[in-house]
Formats: sequence, C-alpha cells, structure tokens
Amino acid sequence: MVNLYIVRHGETVNNLIRVIQGWANSPLTEKGIAQAVADGKMLADVHFDSCWVSKLPRQGETAQLILDQNRTGSVPEISIDNGLMELSYGKYDGQSYTLLNEGIGKATGVYDYREYRKMVGNMVFADVMASTDETGKAETCEKLQTRMMNSIDRIARETEEAGGGNVLIVSSGACMGLITPILDKVNGDKVYVNNGGVVTVKYENGEYEILSIEDPVI
Repeated sequence: MVNLYIVRHGETVNNLIRVIQGWANSPLTEKGIAQAVADGKMLADVHFDSCWVSKLPRQGETAQLILDQNRTGSVPEISIDNGLMELSYGKYDGQSYTLLNEGIGKATGVYDYREYRKMVGNMVFADVMASTDETGKAETCEKLQTRMMNSIDRIARETEEAGGGNVLIVSSGACMGLITPILDKVNGDKVYVNNGGVVTVKYENGEYEILSIEDPVI
C-alpha cells in the first residue's frame, strides 16, 4: 500500500497581498514558514520513501521545512517533477485578483472569482478562467488534471512496485482543488485546501482514497 501526503505550500507574499501566482513565484511569509514547520511536526514520525515538488521555489521550500522536522532518522532527497506545477492562469499570472474578477465578471456576471468558484466548483471555474485568457496560456481543467495525475499516477505506481511506502508531495492550491474530484468523486469538486493543508491519500491497486484533509496548527 502507498500513502501519499499531498501538501499545499505555505502562505506566500503573493497570497497575502492577493496576487495570483500560477507559474509566477513569491517567497513564503513568516506564517507560511510556520505552517510548513507545523506540517513537519505533524508528520515527524512518518518515514518518507520519496519527496516530490515542481521547480516552483515555494513548493521546494515548504518540502524542505517539512523534512527538517522529521524524526525517523533518514529523509529522501527532494525530486523535481514539473507535472506538479500550479495551474497556469496565463495572462493573470503575477497579476492582482482584481483583473481576474473583471475577467470572470464579464464572462459570467459574477464579479468575485471566489463566489463564482463556490457556485460552480473548481473544474468549471478553471475552464471559464481559461476561456477569458486571449493569450491561450491559461490551462483548462482537463489539461491540468492530465499532467498532474500523470505525475501522481507514476509516483504512486512506482512506489507500489517497490513494495509500498510513504510519499511526500508538495504542490499548490488550484491544482490540488482540481485533482480532488479525481481522488474523491463525491465531494471533491468543492474541496478547498488551505495553505499548508495536508491531504492524505491511500493508493492501492490503481485506486485512490482520500483519508483526511488537515490544516497545520500554528
């Protein structure tokens, strides 16, 4: 059996000042560092057989802070798989949420992306967002889910073939919201994972089951 601990990176400066990150990056805040450290303490007795992040520094920094708290005697090196990148928001990457609100509002009549996402779910929201990006760089739900699950499927399958174990994966908020409908077909599309949130997933014989979603206690 394989246990996947899929973590959303800690709070960043852009999260704090309401700037869309996507494929852009910003450093962890003091709170974000505390969230990652709290995650590490929560998972301190879990022996991780591997650890995976994308090239986004906020994911790697979170992973390292988690591993620094580990008490099992050995930790894996952090490996890179860019299938774990955050959703690309295209022209919105690195921009104020005001711009996204305007784009969503013109397309739907709801000038608050958070309210619209609550109304329609993560998957429809991603597709509508992508449709408002005339550059064509914003990712649709299907594109994100395909690349993200290709990576997770590979990591889970290889771990199972090696005899099972525990895997730490650090990713980002929007893409975690878009893979939970695959991991939990009943409630997944309305799931929102907070900064530092840990989604524990069991993988066995090609099947996934979400066991818990926990926020760090700081």
